[in-house]
Amino acid sequence: MDRHQYQRCPQQGLHICGGQVVRLVRKLGMAALAAALAVGCASKPRPVAPPPAQISELSTNTFAAAWRAEVPLRTARMKRLMVDDYNVYIYTNDEQCFWLSRNGGRLMSISTVGDGGEKLYNVISLADRVVVPTSTQLVVYDRKGKLMHTVKLRYPATSGVSGDGRSVFLTATVRLWGAVSNRYR
Repeated sequence: MDRHQYQRCPQQGLHICGGQVVRLVRKLGMAALAAALAVGCASKPRPVAPPPAQISELSTNTFAAAWRAEVPLRTARMKRLMVDDYNVYIYTNDEQCFWLSRNGGRLMSISTVGDGGEKLYNVISLADRVVVPTSTQLVVYDRKGKLMHTVKLRYPATSGVSGDGRSVFLTATVRLWGAVSNRYR
């Protein structure tokens, strides 16, 4: 007899060496792994994207002005321009806000926001009103620019302001017992 010890396999009546079993299991395992990878990688082909449209130059007179508005800035300079679904808002360096109708550019209102030196944040358009946030207050107007009320902030706003259609969210720095909290709603 040679040095391998043979065993009888009861199911198939075969004589297999112990070392051959290990090699057979390894080979079968590798074959099963290769088959699984081949099947797993053979997925449906991805659709090919169409080539991008050709980029071309536009002629000079392609765009046309829908309306033109003369804003009475006097000595002030425009600081920021914002647009929502209904209005165009212009902030000036002397803390005035000009309200123009988006359809036609009609000057609807001129309001002074802030008390001097305050930071003005972007206008927040809510469902039925417009909020002009500053670093110390929220000035609330109707859609035509008529002042409704003012909300004084307990702590000064320190960063951008945003809204979700019903609420206004801002960040304020509050010092409590040496800790800093950055949340205000």
